Amino acid sequence: MKTINKYMLLTVVLLMSLTACREQFEDVDTVSFDVTTESVVCKVGQPVQFLMQGNPDMITFYSGEIGNEYAYKDQDRMQPVDMGYSFSSNRKHGPNPVLCPLSYSTDFSGEYTAEAVQAATWVDISDRFVFIPANKNDSETFSEMANISDIFPDEQTPVYFNYHYVCVANKAERCSDWLIYSPTVYGLTGTSEIEMYDLVDMNWRTVYNEPTWLREDGTYDTKLNDANANNGKRLRMICTDQYPNCDREMWFVSGPIFKMASLNNGPDFGTPIKGVANPAMASYSYAYSEPGEYTVTFVAANVNVYDRKERVVELKVKIVEDEGTITPPEQEEWN
Repeated sequence: MKTINKYMLLTVVLLMSLTACREQFEDVDTVSFDVTTESVVCKVGQPVQFLMQGNPDMITFYSGEIGNEYAYKDQDRMQPVDMGYSFSSNRKHGPNPVLCPLSYSTDFSGEYTAEAVQAATWVDISDRFVFIPANKNDSETFSEMANISDIFPDEQTPVYFNYHYVCVANKAERCSDWLIYSPTVYGLTGTSEIEMYDLVDMNWRTVYNEPTWLREDGTYDTKLNDANANNGKRLRMICTDQYPNCDREMWFVSGPIFKMASLNNGPDFGTPIKGVANPAMASYSYAYSEPGEYTVTFVAANVNVYDRKERVVELKVKIVEDEGTITPPEQEEWN
């Protein structure tokens, strides 16, 4: 019994020692850390110098910019979305027609007939885009993206687009071929462009004003069908009768296009600038590409497998356009 008690006593002592050691290793030091900056006002592109005191195990930096903001580290960032539209245009065989206007409608019935197209209200937005000039032929012209957010009444109402082709009967001027390349609708967040509808997704359909394609001999002018026109690359509007007896009229009408309400970018993430194995940092610099006022956050932490302690330090910096010298803030602002 004495031998057993001796082993039991030894076991108890060993367990107490192990518990004490674990408690010692579980407990991490309180974080001693602070950050100041040489200047609270800096120019775009000029590195902001942050001076650091202390030597925590880890440091994470949040610049305060979208995607790198501490306030959104635990919540999704919902960004409002604008809508944009772009395309390229080309014309062959002379300026007839000079232009294929681009319009939109919010009351088109969705029935792809001449009667339905003519009954809808179409608003011309051609002046927002760049088409091939009247004095050029066979020269693809790219139109920069234009913001079209204002044409959407809400997220539930569809918008339809329409390119209107009319070749005027003129024995001295033949009909032109019109080509529209890569019409695309984008969602714009200010930081990115999201392709929402490409040519195929927009589901373009050809609609002919049938009587205007009737020849004098009672036959119809040859027309492209939807499959040939919507080939994934371009919209093609042509009149095979080079000098028709009357004005040839047709439309390319898109399917319904809806506005994107918002984009969920998820939570923001910080930038690790120091790890456990790295030496102490005395300073850190960061350059901003856009003017504005930013809340900069440093998260310092001491860690082990059992515990983590943090200290969060926030500073505000103002970034201004590079227009020469910077006027320092008044004394009261510094205080």
